Amino acid sequence: MKTIFKIHTGLLVLAGMFACNEDDSLVDTPQGSPETAVTVKFSKDITADEGSGTVDIKVLLDKEATRSGTIYLSVPAGIEKYLQTKTVDGKILLLLTKGQLVSQFSMTIVDDNVHSGNLSHTFQIVEATEGFVIGDKNQITISINDNDSEPSDPAELVGLPKSYETFAGSWRSKKTYEYSSAGQVSKVYWETETPALRSGTETYYYNTNNQIVRVSSTLGFDTYFYYENDRVTRSEKVENQMIEAYSLYDYDPAGHLGGMVTYHLQENGKYSEGLTHIYLFYDNKNLYKHQVYTKDAHSEDYILLSTKTYDSYIMTHDNPFPMTEVIPGVKMQPNLPTIYRIEEGGVDISYSMSYKFHPDGYVTERTTTSSSGGEITYYEWH
Repeated sequence: MKTIFKIHTGLLVLAGMFACNEDDSLVDTPQGSPETAVTVKFSKDITADEGSGTVDIKVLLDKEATRSGTIYLSVPAGIEKYLQTKTVDGKILLLLTKGQLVSQFSMTIVDDNVHSGNLSHTFQIVEATEGFVIGDKNQITISINDNDSEPSDPAELVGLPKSYETFAGSWRSKKTYEYSSAGQVSKVYWETETPALRSGTETYYYNTNNQIVRVSSTLGFDTYFYYENDRVTRSEKVENQMIEAYSLYDYDPAGHLGGMVTYHLQENGKYSEGLTHIYLFYDNKNLYKHQVYTKDAHSEDYILLSTKTYDSYIMTHDNPFPMTEVIPGVKMQPNLPTIYRIEEGGVDISYSMSYKFHPDGYVTERTTTSSSGGEITYYEWH
């Protein structure tokens, strides 16, 4: 049985939620005359190695301050002890003086064994006193690369999926996963041949609650994830210090990721609505249907572009690498699918999947067949 989160309900919820964001500014701007106010913003994001010492986090003014004032910065939970400045009610009060062009505070990057893996902390300018306005760079992320070596004891990795590689005709794709000693994904190495070879690396960063907050790609962009009530409600794709796109997420009554819509930066500086994704689930937490919509340019209606339906799963085996992943680490297919159907562009194709297993029970091979051809996937485990 499917959950009560139906497609029309999802679209209504998403349409209402996302409509509020389509033309919104990405930051809240406090009061102040645009002609006289001084704009405050962060410098570029910082990446440092664990144990590298003190880093200075700078706030830039677009012109000399015409008066004294204060800006208020939110502080990530659990790192107050690493700041070389006092906090009040979870905020840094950064004082500005007349004539100032740059202000800063400092943070100590320590070498500890409390957290394993790459960490990331985001500060945000949340308020400014009269005479100052918040600029577009209202957040700064401090990313800390773990300097601990990968676990030398293979027992620490036993049971973790290592890689998967898919072959079909003239193309091939592969992903290999690297872990911290705590078992968190720290890096993903990927490559594709279609037939030209492309490859890259994605580095994963977490907060002190072990939640994914940043994925850094060697392709030149970073994806940041923001939470409300322990759920990702927004992500931003940042390239060259610009938010090239941002996505908003909604959840169904059972807590599954029910929908996503992405907005893309246009030449005029505004963001336009892209595709809307609706996800429906079985009661067993596996993805049942994935539908993609686009907004009609001449009305407020949504046009269905494609549908993927997963008709059955093998419930006795875990799925190491789900076919659909929207937010890293959020499993939308905890079990192995056996039948799925794609309806897109007037084409309707059904796929059948069969598996081979190691005597210990973990999957080692998947064969996919359809009327349009097939593919084979090999899995490796630690």
